[in-house]
Amino acid sequence: MQIIIVNDVDQNQALEALKRTRQNAGEAEEPDAVYRDVVQTVGGRLSHLEHVSRQTDMRTFTQELLHTEKSWLISQIGLLPDPGEEMSEKARQSLNTWTLLRAFVEKLLIQESEVERPLTTGAVLQKARYNLIMPQLPYYQCCRIMRYPEHLEELDRASIISMNTNQDVRIHSLLVLRAATDIIEGVHFQERFAAIEKTLRSRASA
Repeated sequence: MQIIIVNDVDQNQALEALKRTRQNAGEAEEPDAVYRDVVQTVGGRLSHLEHVSRQTDMRTFTQELLHTEKSWLISQIGLLPDPGEEMSEKARQSLNTWTLLRAFVEKLLIQESEVERPLTTGAVLQKARYNLIMPQLPYYQCCRIMRYPEHLEELDRASIISMNTNQDVRIHSLLVLRAATDIIEGVHFQERFAAIEKTLRSRASA
């Protein structure tokens, strides 16, 4: 698996970068809430921020970006297989990938809830939330979830995940992570996921 250093700025810096690039592009100023919504979705990837900053309606364009990212993610991974069908190797790989993404999403939601719990003022909450670190998992744990290291490498080549010099794996960008979160928290995903796990346990014990 290739080690890639991804140059994301932290989310407070991203907020300033977005405002600056929008001003340089000659676009109209927006309320701070709009900038915060954009950064909370696309994160600190400067290429994403520059793209969004040039749009007339940044908030709408950000949602379009998120929708496109969700469609792309599904096209790369596939949907969860039917709980009742015989599990092909491709379907099992798709299930393992969603299991891995689910682990990252759960870790993100825990981090965000821990930030929110002790804070009372909106300004402090926003600042702390923007400084959240992208969730990471050890490489060995990701291999255990995916079952085969080569499947993990496929996700790396597809720019769904990346690995740092400490052998920790993370989702390639916050935009990809937000797309995965939207899908996993969507209607019926958890029920379908639980049904598949139950079916696999039943088959294993038979």
